[in-house]
Parts: sequence; C-alpha cells; structure tokens
Amino acid sequence: VKAGGISLSDTFAFTGTVTGTPNDMVKISTTTISSAVATVEFTSLDNSTFPVHVVHMQNVELVANNKEFCCQVGTDSAYRTDNYRTTGVAGRAGATTIDGVSNHTSSEIKLGGTFTQGQASYGNFSGFIFFYNMADTEQYSTNYLVHGSFPQDSAYVVHTNLSGRNGASEAHTKVKFGNLTSDSNMSSGTFTLYGMKA
Repeated sequence: VKAGGISLSDTFAFTGTVTGTPNDMVKISTTTISSAVATVEFTSLDNSTFPVHVVHMQNVELVANNKEFCCQVGTDSAYRTDNYRTTGVAGRAGATTIDGVSNHTSSEIKLGGTFTQGQASYGNFSGFIFFYNMADTEQYSTNYLVHGSFPQDSAYVVHTNLSGRNGASEAHTKVKFGNLTSDSNMSSGTFTLYGMKA
C-alpha cells in the first residue's frame, strides 16, 4: 500500500519530536508489596500542584479470610477514624446480589462496599480511588470516588461503584490502605499514586 509515493510496508526511523503530549496526570509513586504488611500509605500529598489524587490498586490480597479492604485519609498528624459517608452500589455475580451502600459516620472507606473479600486465596482487589478537594478546610470538602472489583471465593465476583465524603473541617495530606480496623495484613498488591493538575 502506498500513500503519497511512500510504501507503508517499509521500515522507517523516527528522528523527530512529538509535541502536545498530555501531561496533566503525573505518576508520583508506586508501592509493591513483597512481604506481608498491615498498611500502605502515601504521605505529604502536594495538594497545591495536584487538586486531584488517584490511587490505582492491582491484585491486593488480604492474608485472612472474610476481611474488609479499606482506606482512610489524614492530616500531617493523624488519620481520620470517623465521619466517612459513603454511598453507591456493590453487586455480586453468582448470587444475583446487588446491595445499596449507605455507610454513615463510618470509621473508614470500605472499598468492597458491603462485601468482604471472602477466601483470601481468591480475593485480589483491583481498582482505583479518586480524591478531590483535599486541600479545602470546609466541612465535607474531601470527597472520593471508588471503582473496584474482586473475586469472592471461587464462584463469585464483586463489583463496587461508590462515592462519598469525609465530614472533618480540615485539609488532608495523606491516605492509608489496608484492613484498618481488624487484624489482617496484606500479602500482595501494587499501589500507584497519580496527581492530576487543574
């Protein structure tokens, strides 16, 4: 095939410069779990440069069975353990179960909605969470959007689509992931933090 006298089946060497590539989403940090840990944290978030932060999670596995995979936001000095208000849906294929999620004044963001990860050997969570307005100090300003999926035991697959806010009147500069209010470590998983410019 020829276009303008050039055969498109030929091999070409590119020596030019590509301009106009998008740079509004910046990869900041990646943490890969190689041995069991209780939590994964991203601290000192640059809210002035990045008004939106995104954490992508891949194949996060909890050590113990039937535990919840969760997240909290925090200030420089402490994590919030109250006032998370989450809504949305969590559906489970294989059992025709779709639950409305309404966690009011919860101690954490429950990334699995109303479902635990079931048998640990099947329960690898993959998905992402967006954080908005973390620099604002007005009440309910930090809000989040969660989309995730994980197999639950051998016959079920759970899908979550959630959103919510934290009610504290403070700016937030760090996030933490894990089975935060119970007793299970994470045995594997990759967490990547991205920042999105305005």
